[in-house]
Amino acid sequence: MIKFRDNLFIGNYLEATSEEKLVENGITSVLNVAFEINNPIYNPERIASFKVGLMDNHQNPPFLINIALDTLAILLSGREKVLIHCAAGVSRSVFVAVTVVSIMEDKEWQDVLRELQEVYPIATQSPLF
Repeated sequence: MIKFRDNLFIGNYLEATSEEKLVENGITSVLNVAFEINNPIYNPERIASFKVGLMDNHQNPPFLINIALDTLAILLSGREKVLIHCAAGVSRSVFVAVTVVSIMEDKEWQDVLRELQEVYPIATQSPLF
């Protein structure tokens, strides 16, 4: 799990299963963007859990991608500390996080991806498009 912004962490499914680690990092919401993975069960008084299941390929309908982007943007705008994750934390979660950050900060998508790769080298350009 990597802290990419003060209120945005990117990680994988295994990292999302440790409620204690999430609380230790001040995370208040978890967004799962992996179609094939169910959400862990968290104490709802500590962590809110959301899922927008994206496939790791070109088969995602645009409206579903938009729901994932909107969900993350709403959580970040609401001052939540968010962990976004997929199975490996490499492509789907990276795509959604980089896209939302680039829009919210008015930066080029590739520049935000490069910035992330400096601290999280496994981040890849997503096959979602």
